[in-house]
Amino acid sequence: MARLLSSLIIGLMLAVIAGQPAMAQSGTSFIKEGTINDIPYLSGGVGWEERIAIGRVAKGYNLKLTFAASAGAYLSNLMVSIRDRRGKLLLEMESNGPWFLAKLPEGRYRITAALGDQKKIQRVKVSEGLSKVIFNWRVE
Repeated sequence: MARLLSSLIIGLMLAVIAGQPAMAQSGTSFIKEGTINDIPYLSGGVGWEERIAIGRVAKGYNLKLTFAASAGAYLSNLMVSIRDRRGKLLLEMESNGPWFLAKLPEGRYRITAALGDQKKIQRVKVSEGLSKVIFNWRVE
């Protein structure tokens, strides 16, 4: 397990240095890290090993989105979009897990998360520290 975590973290760090998206395989899921429109992001968190790995590299991010069912189970494979306060689309992609982190300039943002045809919108102010937003769905 320690080797897997070390490999995951080293792979993510090398991808950041190279400026390329990273995908680290962990069972049937993976962590994805990259940059879109100069916005660094990280998504994943399926399984304990991924959560530990994300926790170790997440310090540089200032926005954390969490996706869960009302009953408490985490959700993945949601579409995420982030718009600035003027409505300009900054980032749009599928989250590979229940955690999605981004590093944004200070400001106000509109976050949309879509699970199938269900969309939820939340607004957030990003400043110093970590801003957290939780999206919940009723899932059968």
